[in-house]
Amino acid sequence: MQNFRAIVLLFLVLTSGQALAALGKEDAARMQAFLNKPTATVLTLGNNRINLEKAKKLAAALNVTTTLASLTLSINGIGAKGATVLAEALKENRSLTAVDIFENKIGDAGTSALAEALKGNTSITKLYLRVNEIGDEGASALAEALRARPSLTTLDLSWEQIIVLAHTPGVKPSLNILDLAWNEIGDVGATVLAEALKANRTLATLDLCHNQIGDAGAIALAKALEGNRTITTLSLNGNQIGDAGATALAEALEGNRTIITLNLRDNQVEFARARELAAINSRLNILP
Repeated sequence: MQNFRAIVLLFLVLTSGQALAALGKEDAARMQAFLNKPTATVLTLGNNRINLEKAKKLAAALNVTTTLASLTLSINGIGAKGATVLAEALKENRSLTAVDIFENKIGDAGTSALAEALKGNTSITKLYLRVNEIGDEGASALAEALRARPSLTTLDLSWEQIIVLAHTPGVKPSLNILDLAWNEIGDVGATVLAEALKANRTLATLDLCHNQIGDAGAIALAKALEGNRTITTLSLNGNQIGDAGATALAEALEGNRTIITLNLRDNQVEFARARELAAINSRLNILP
């Protein structure tokens, strides 16, 4: 549509706590002017069928806004081309701190474009990319971007297609929340991540649930936890960890007082052993 109606649907949440309803027939120029108002800080455009043409108009608006801090574009099907267009705008934008592109089929190509934009962007601290068909290539591109410009504190890459973490983003000094749930990193990925955790001094929350991690990966993570003093929450539920891996993690907890919760539910630990470990350490969430 030429009048840009789909782009301005839903609402803008203002700093005053008010919500502005759908703007109807406002054109792209009007949208840009509106986003420049000092009260326009949060824009939510979830499930609005934003195609490539509308993504271009949104990108144009992002190029001029100086107040918008949060942008949500979940479930729009913008694809790799739409993500690439938005990435170009993010290279110039200096107001956004949080971007949510949940379930948009951006793939590795779109993720790589966003990663390139992050290298020159120091304002974005939270990036949510879950359910976007991202694989190892996209994850590696993000890791490279974080090395060049470590401004992110929260990164959500859950429900993707990541198998091997050749370069883990967890090593960066700024990241404090990393969500890699529902991927396929397995023991190899867990071991790579464990090496990064030995040097990391900021990561507080790590979600690795449902990642096909077995005893070898769990033991590697346990060794990393022995010297880590920043992680407070580690989720390993829904993996393939058995008695040996669970025991190693439980023993690591004995020397690590920083971790508040270690979730090992729905693994392959024998029930009797799970009860023993749970009785030893109340911070271990292991019983069904």
